[in-house]
Amino acid sequence: MGASGSRPATHRSLNCRTATMVEFCNDTQHEVETLWLGYDGAERRYYTLQPGQRVRQPTYTAHPWVFRVFRVPGAPSEQLVVQDQAVLYVPPLLPGLDKPAVEAHIRAVAGVAWSPASHAAFPPDFRAAAAALLCCHRQLVGGISSGAAPEGASGPERQGGWLRWLSRQLSGQGASPRKRAEVAQGAPQRQKHPCCCLGDLPKDLLLDVLAAAAPFVPLLVKPALPHGLEPGELSPEALQLFRQGGGGCDSEAGAGQAAGEAWAGQAAAQPEAGLPGEGQ
Repeated sequence: MGASGSRPATHRSLNCRTATMVEFCNDTQHEVETLWLGYDGAERRYYTLQPGQRVRQPTYTAHPWVFRVFRVPGAPSEQLVVQDQAVLYVPPLLPGLDKPAVEAHIRAVAGVAWSPASHAAFPPDFRAAAAALLCCHRQLVGGISSGAAPEGASGPERQGGWLRWLSRQLSGQGASPRKRAEVAQGAPQRQKHPCCCLGDLPKDLLLDVLAAAAPFVPLLVKPALPHGLEPGELSPEALQLFRQGGGGCDSEAGAGQAAGEAWAGQAAAQPEAGLPGEGQ
């Protein structure tokens, strides 16, 4: 999977030591391509699944699969995931079940929900804007009149109290006579529809506003190390493609074994295709 000093490490089939069975389930409203990654990392399409369709496929635990919305040649494709993973390594079969298969539910990529805990995952420009907004809110609520002026500020706002200066500018105070007249003309309308300033908003509401305004950031989780690898089989660069610790396939919050158990289901009564890469 990419040797040191050669081409960049990529996901590819590694060995045929442990056979398993997977049932692909198209949980989207689109036609979905299921693609096996060969020993050279090249994609080989196996199925085009209709919405709601399931198909059972023998495979190996060290063989990766990827999924995309089916598009005509030349059109941009949309990546899909299984348990938030863009690359699927199927865990081994669980013992004691009659014709078991691991269910792989193919779904659209979910977005990261913004919160103070996930703030670092968002683009730098949004993080800076959110931090500035929360800082202004904290200063207004706390009645702090000083503080650093924004970059590029000059004149009265450089004398401290730039937040108060900004508030006066927005409310019409300190504006030109013409501007004050325009503000005064709009006063009756504002009395019918009273407004509040930033400092009047509860912090919880402000956090909800930021969550609604946050840009879409895809929630993608690295796969866990596949079952059936031997020590030294992966280069240090290839190891970076995986989460460290725990086998199987799991979500961001779960352990590999628990997720593998959650995936276990009865195999669909459909003809089996051959194992990809068998005997290599």
